[in-house]
Amino acid sequence: MKVYRYQIMSALVLFLCVDITYLNGIFHKFPTIQYYGRCVVLLYILLDCIRYRRHLSNILKGIFVFVLWVLAITYIRGGELIEALKVFSSPLLLCVCIDKKRNSLQLYGYLDTWKRVLFIFVFIDFFTQILFPNGMYRDAMYSLNWFLGYKTARLAFSLPLCVISSITEIHNRNRLTWRTWICYVLSIETLFYSQATAASITILIVGVLIALICINRRGKFTERIWEKLLNLKFALVIYAVISVLVVYVQNSPQIQYILVNILHKDPTLTTRTYIWNLCIESLAKHPLTGLGYLNSLNYQSLTNNMYATSAHNMSLSILISGGFIGLAMYVIIIIVAWQSFKKNVSIEKKVTSIAIIAMFIIGMTSSSMVFSSCAFIFYELMAILDMPPLRENFNIKSGED
Repeated sequence: MKVYRYQIMSALVLFLCVDITYLNGIFHKFPTIQYYGRCVVLLYILLDCIRYRRHLSNILKGIFVFVLWVLAITYIRGGELIEALKVFSSPLLLCVCIDKKRNSLQLYGYLDTWKRVLFIFVFIDFFTQILFPNGMYRDAMYSLNWFLGYKTARLAFSLPLCVISSITEIHNRNRLTWRTWICYVLSIETLFYSQATAASITILIVGVLIALICINRRGKFTERIWEKLLNLKFALVIYAVISVLVVYVQNSPQIQYILVNILHKDPTLTTRTYIWNLCIESLAKHPLTGLGYLNSLNYQSLTNNMYATSAHNMSLSILISGGFIGLAMYVIIIIVAWQSFKKNVSIEKKVTSIAIIAMFIIGMTSSSMVFSSCAFIFYELMAILDMPPLRENFNIKSGED
């Protein structure tokens, strides 16, 4: 099988951005090497855009503004600026690569390569679960760790794998094949086996919705669904209400009853309610600007809880990092992405909208996706997938014009 230059470059970019806990534990210098590599590639692409006077898309400008705001607040509050740069450089680099190819069909070549690399990672994770059914290694807190880490850490690989595989196959074959369904099955199995129940159910829902799109493309049922989704105000209000109810779960006897007697869950959602209350108390000191980016040690110190390595809520993570100003910037990113969706409701855009909704659902009780390597790629893809290609004669297989 012939390997082309663009495939090597796109695979290298993804490899520089992924956070694989097991490799980090073996090669302690690996995250630092990745960070310097990301900086070099990111600087090169940005200078290339300046050289050829290539403007950034509006969605990427919004993402840059949000990231710069969080970095500025982190610096002002005396936080871990270098660590924040390491974290945000991953999603920025992936978005910049996508944005650079927004007017070229070569974008699908990049996505296809990323799909293949992500599949390898997820398959290795699946294989380690077979070899080590009780956990591959133990860290300071947990024993159920495999190649891609603990519980929902693997969602940052599984969700983009399934979504990108769906996008590329719909574009190339106008349907989903067994290859994509294998991606879904592997993703659900690895998440479920690692006891990330909510994440595995979310991937299952994503698969069902995307299947409905492909089966009933012009049917009344799917059109009604997208009609509701296009009502951004309605969707944001509903999500805000649900998020508030989840965060204040311990103050609602009705929700407590559902959790304990119907769902048979811990009424504190595994101490999440305590973590949320302490995060809200800390946010009250700087509601407009937040505290800047906090790492796992910062959260443990903030909550006095060794298991509180994050805010365990997407909205709270954004508020802690950038305050209500940062949250407003994040909402603007969503609005810009959704405006392009409203102009052209293509099947690929419907797939990315499902991915964004999946991030919101997981974000109610987890922060695993909010600043991960794929934190912004679904917004970027939704905004740029309908842009007309400049090079119609591009050969996706060879990567050449």
